[in-house]
Amino acid sequence: MSFLITIITSALLGAIWLLPNYLHVVNESIFANIIMQIVLSGFVVVISSLFLYKKKSSGAGANPPKKLYWQKFWNYIKKITLKTLGTIKSYSQTHIRQKNKLLKRLPWFLIAGNEQSGKSCLLLQSNLNSLPTDYLTELSKGLGYPHQWHLSKETVLLEMSLKENSAIPENFWLAFTKFSRRFNRKTAFNGVIFTIDMIEVITSALSAKESSQLLPLKTLLNQLNNLFKVPIPVYFILTKCDQIAGFQEYFFDFSKEAREQPWGLIFSRSNDLHNEFVKEFDNLIIHLKQRLFGRLENEPDAGRKIKITCFPEQIMLCKKWLSEFILSHGYTQLQGVFFTSSMQQGQAWDPAISMIAAQYHLPTPSNEAVESQKKAYFIKQLFPEIILPKKNWVFQTADWRQRNLIINRATLSAVGLLSVLAIVVLSFSFIKNQRSLTVVKEYIPLYEQAVGEFSISNRNLVDLLPVFANFKRIYNLYQPANRSILANLELYQPWSIHHQMDKIWQYNLSNLLIPRIFARLEYLLQEPNLDPEITYQALKGYFVFSPDSTFDGAWLMNPIAYDLSISSKNQQNYQQQILNYLQESATYPIKPRTLNQTLIQQAQLRLKSIPAAQFTYYELKQLAEQSAHQIDLADSLGEHFSTVFYSDHPETNKLPHFYTLQGYADLKSNRSKEFIQQSAQTYRILGINSKDNPNALTVDMTPALWSLYGTDYIQHWQTVINSLHISRFNDLNQGIQVLNSLLETNGPLTKLLLLIKDNTDTLNTNNLPVAQEFATINNFAPTISLKKNQNTPYDDLAKNLHNLRDYFISLSNAPDAEQTEFQDAVSIINNKSSNHPIMLLRHQAEQLPMPLRQWVTEIADNSIRLLLQGARQNVNKNWQNSVLPYYRSNIYGHFPFALNDSHTVTLDNFSNFFGGKGVFYQFYQTYLAPFINNNHHTWKLAEIDNLNLNLSNTAINQIQLAVMINNMYFPEGDNKASIKFSIQPLFLDPESSSVNLQLANQSLAYRHGPQQSIPFILPIEGDTQQVVIAFSDFQGQNFSKSIEGSWSWFKMLNSPGFTQDKIPGHYVWNYSDKNHRASFYIVTENNQPLFDFKMLKEFRLPDTL
Repeated sequence: MSFLITIITSALLGAIWLLPNYLHVVNESIFANIIMQIVLSGFVVVISSLFLYKKKSSGAGANPPKKLYWQKFWNYIKKITLKTLGTIKSYSQTHIRQKNKLLKRLPWFLIAGNEQSGKSCLLLQSNLNSLPTDYLTELSKGLGYPHQWHLSKETVLLEMSLKENSAIPENFWLAFTKFSRRFNRKTAFNGVIFTIDMIEVITSALSAKESSQLLPLKTLLNQLNNLFKVPIPVYFILTKCDQIAGFQEYFFDFSKEAREQPWGLIFSRSNDLHNEFVKEFDNLIIHLKQRLFGRLENEPDAGRKIKITCFPEQIMLCKKWLSEFILSHGYTQLQGVFFTSSMQQGQAWDPAISMIAAQYHLPTPSNEAVESQKKAYFIKQLFPEIILPKKNWVFQTADWRQRNLIINRATLSAVGLLSVLAIVVLSFSFIKNQRSLTVVKEYIPLYEQAVGEFSISNRNLVDLLPVFANFKRIYNLYQPANRSILANLELYQPWSIHHQMDKIWQYNLSNLLIPRIFARLEYLLQEPNLDPEITYQALKGYFVFSPDSTFDGAWLMNPIAYDLSISSKNQQNYQQQILNYLQESATYPIKPRTLNQTLIQQAQLRLKSIPAAQFTYYELKQLAEQSAHQIDLADSLGEHFSTVFYSDHPETNKLPHFYTLQGYADLKSNRSKEFIQQSAQTYRILGINSKDNPNALTVDMTPALWSLYGTDYIQHWQTVINSLHISRFNDLNQGIQVLNSLLETNGPLTKLLLLIKDNTDTLNTNNLPVAQEFATINNFAPTISLKKNQNTPYDDLAKNLHNLRDYFISLSNAPDAEQTEFQDAVSIINNKSSNHPIMLLRHQAEQLPMPLRQWVTEIADNSIRLLLQGARQNVNKNWQNSVLPYYRSNIYGHFPFALNDSHTVTLDNFSNFFGGKGVFYQFYQTYLAPFINNNHHTWKLAEIDNLNLNLSNTAINQIQLAVMINNMYFPEGDNKASIKFSIQPLFLDPESSSVNLQLANQSLAYRHGPQQSIPFILPIEGDTQQVVIAFSDFQGQNFSKSIEGSWSWFKMLNSPGFTQDKIPGHYVWNYSDKNHRASFYIVTENNQPLFDFKMLKEFRLPDTL
C-alpha cells in the first residue's frame, strides 16, 4: 500500500509540474502560475504523508485522541526528515568523498629543488602526520612531468625535482591548474618551498659564480608568477648545514626542544625586502657571536673551540649571495630563509680556512669526516610554527584582497541587477499580456465581421484573405516562437491560448480554404482547352482528396499557383498569401472528399493523347531541381571570369545540376528506382493500367524520357554558352588584362572549354546526342598534341591571342600611342592591313565554330573599337589645336556665315581656311577622309563590322558642308576662290529706261528689250571689288547704288528680294529702290548653291567631333 501511495504521489507531482509546460494540456491556466504549482505540490505531499502515517499506525490499537494524533504525525515527519539527513550525511562521509573533502580543506605547498638538495630528508624530519597518497597519484597520472605527492593531516605537498638546463613545461602547469580546480581551490598553491644546498650557496659566494641549482629555481618562480597571476609566498630552506665545519660543535649543547625550533630569518610584508634581509641577517650573526663566549667556556677541546669560533663567519659567507639574489630578482613574496640539518653524513668543510689557504697559496687542509649523531636540527617545528600558520598569506595580500573585493562587489551588483531585471521582465510580461488581450479584443470584432461578410457560396480564394488576416493577427500574438524568452516568466503562460488558437486556425484552413481549393481544381479539370501540363497537375491535386493516403498534399501547390496567376492578375501579393496558407494547410490532415469520377475520366481521356513520358519527365525534372545545387560559372571558372566574360542574362550563368555530367550520372544510377516510381505515378494519374512487372513499366517510356532529357540538356548548355560575351576593352590596360586572363593555362576560357567538354563529350547515345551537338566546340578544347611540333587548333588560336596581347603592350609603351592607334585604325578601316594582329584574329574567327567564333570576333571588335577610340582622341586633339582656333578667330560670326555684315571674313582668311591648301581641307584630308563614306548624298561614317569613328551626325553634316564650300568656291583645288554664274534680266519698271549692273570688270545692261543671259566669272579676291547697279529714266536722270570691298556681290544679294527658285542653284533677285525696280534670274554653274545664305548661316563647326 505504501508503495502505491508513493507512486500516486510521484504521478501527481509530475502532472503538476510537467503537463503545463511540456504537454500543453487544455484549460490548465490555474497550473500555469508557479506559486499555485508549489502550493499544490505541498498539499499533495502533506496528504500523502498523512495516508502513509495512518497506514503505519492503523495496527496500533484504539484510535488516539486528536491532539495526540497530530503530535505523533509531527514526530513521524521529524523522524523521516532526520533519517533523510542522516542518509545524506553518511553518503558524504564515504571514503572517496572524505578524501576529496580533505584535499579541498588542506593547504597545498610545492617543494622543489635539485635532486640532491635534501627535499626527502627535510620532509622525513618535518613532524607531519603522513597519509597514503595512492588516491592522489591515481588522479594525477595525466599531468606528465615527474612529480611525487606527500599527503598528511596538515597539508598536501607536491615534490618536484628541478633540472639545471630545462624548465618545467608550461603544459604541465596548465594541466595542474585544471586538476586543482577539481577540489574548488582558489589558488594552485598556498606556498612554495625551495630547498638549496648550503655548501653550494657558500661555494657560489666564494667563487662569485651563480649556483647551478639556483637558475631552475628562478625559472620556476617566474613561471608560477606568470601563470597564476597571484604572489605566492616563498620559503628558502638551506639544507646540509651540518656539513659546514663547526656546525655540530656550535650547537652541541642544544637540547632536543631547542633543536626542533626553526632557525633562520622571517620577513614581514615590507616593500623593501632587501634592506630587511640585511638587517635580519646581521642580527642573526650578532646573536651567533654573542653565544660564542658561553659556548667557548664550556668547551674543553681546543680544536673544537677553533671551529666554534669560526662558525659565525662561515654562516656570514652566504649573506652576500642571498643579498644579491634578492636584490636582483625582487622576490617580495619571500617569507623567510631557514637553516636546517637532516642528519647528513660526509665530510665537514671549512670554507673560511679554505679561502685563506687559497689567498696565501697555502696547502688546503683536508676535510674531516662528520660523524652522524642521528640528530636533526631546526626542522621539526618549521612546518607547524612557520609555514603552515602562513597558509592563508596568499589570500591576505593587497592584490588578493582587491581581487576579492571586486568579485564580491560584482556579485552583489549582479544579484541586485538580476533582481531588478526580473522585476522589470515580470512587469513587462504582465503589461504585454494586457496589451495582447487588448489587441485580441480589437481584432475579434473585425474577425467576426469578416466571417459574417464572407458568403459560404463564394469560391473566390482572394476573398478569404480578410478572414485569415484578422485571425492570423490574433494567432501570431500567442505563437510560442515569438514569446520564448518571456514565456516562462509570465504570470499566465500562453500555452493553452495557443493550443486553442491552433485548433481554430486548423479549423479555418480545413473548412474555409480547402473546400474552395477542391472547387478550383474541379473548375480547372472542366476546362477542355487547358494546357495538358496544367491539366495533369490539377488532376494530381484532385487525387489528394481521395481516401488513399499515399497522395502528397504538396501536389495542390502547382495547379493553384497557375489558377491564381490567371484569376488574380496584378495581385501577386494576394497570390503569395494564398499559397502560403495552402502550404500551411498541407501540413494538417486533409479530409477526403467524394471525387467526380466523370470529371476524372474526361481529364484522363484528354491527357492520354499526350505521351506519358512527357509528364513523367516533368516530375523527374521538378524533383531534381528541388534537391540538387547549381553550377555557378563564376565559381567554376575562377576569379577572372568576370574580367573576361559578361552575360546578357546573369541568371543563366547558373546551370542546374540536373543538366551536368554528374546530374546525368545520378539520374542514370537511380534510373530504375526513380523511373519506376515516376512512371507508376504517371500511369496511376492518367488511369493507365500498370503492368504487373515493375521493371516493365519503363520499357516503353525510357527512350522517350532520355530524348526529352537530351533536348533539355542541349538547350540549357546552349543558353548558357550563347549568353556569354567578351567584356569590352575600355582602355589598353583592360585589353591586356583580359588577354592575359584568356592566355592563362587555367584561365576562364580554358576552364570554360574544358567544362563544356567534360559535361558533353561523353553523352552520345541514340536518344541523347549531346556529344554530336557540341563536337565542333569540343575539338577546340585545350589538349596535348600526340605528334611532336604539331599544334592543336587551340594552340593556333592562343598564338594569335598572344600576338594581339604583345601588340597592345607595345602600343601602351609607345611614346605617342594615340597617333599609332590612328594610323592603324586608318589601315584597318580601309582594309589595307591584312597582316595586322587584329585582322589575323578576325580572319581566324571566321573559321571557328560557334560560340568561339562569336567570342574571338568580339575580341577583334573590341580591339578595333579600342583603336578607333584612340584615333578619335587623336583627331579631336588635332581638331582643337589646329582647326577650331582659326575657325573661331576668323570665320565664326563673320559674314557671309553670319547675316550681320558688320564683321566680314577676309578673302585671305576664307581661302586659308576653306581652300584646297587651307586649314580645314588639309585637316579633312589627313584625319577625316579615311573614316568617312562620301558615296551617299548624306555622308556616313566608314564602318567595319558596324564599328566606326563614332562621330556625331552634327559633326558629319558640318564637315560635309565645309567640304562642299571648298568644292564650290575653290574649283581648281587651290587657294584661289572664284565662282561662275549667269544673270538674265527679267523685269524693268516702266519709269526706268535702262538698268546697268557692274560686277568688277564685267557688266550687264538692259533696256526693255530681249532678255539675254550674260555669263559671269567672278574671282573672289582683294578688298577693292565694287558692285554697282544703276538706273536711268526717260528724263535722263540716273540713280545708282554701289557696294565696295570683299564679298560686295554677296552683300548686294543679301536682301529680302533675293529668293531661291524651285531648282537648286537658281535664284530670283528683285531689286527696288524708290521709284526703280528690276528683276534678275541668276543660275550658278552646275546648279551649285553658291548663294544659299541659309546654308552658309547654318555652318557651325562643333567643339568636339
